[in-house]
Amino acid sequence: MPADAVKVPVENGFVTQTGEVGWHYKRDAVARSVRSLQGITGVSNQIKITVRPDTLKLDQDITHVLHHSWLSDDHVEVTADGGKVHLTGSVGSWMDRNVASTMAWSAPGTTSV
Repeated sequence: MPADAVKVPVENGFVTQTGEVGWHYKRDAVARSVRSLQGITGVSNQIKITVRPDTLKLDQDITHVLHHSWLSDDHVEVTADGGKVHLTGSVGSWMDRNVASTMAWSAPGTTSV
């Protein structure tokens, strides 16, 4: 990640992270990297995801991944508006729900699930 992509000011042990990254996992990695540091009392992750996805392709990519996983027997519908992905339907367990969400987050261009 470029050194100037994220700002991490600290005030009285509270970190406010700002900036822009291209992937959700990078946003989460920045937050995780400071949470365990000694003296940190809180973290506000205000980092934005900047990718502008092709909505139709995003829908298709996530649907393809879900239907080729062990969730293929479940009924999950995927819609996307920009990078905002909506998963609707039913799955067999909370674990399957979390897996579907994780798969949606891993698609390039996803900004929220």
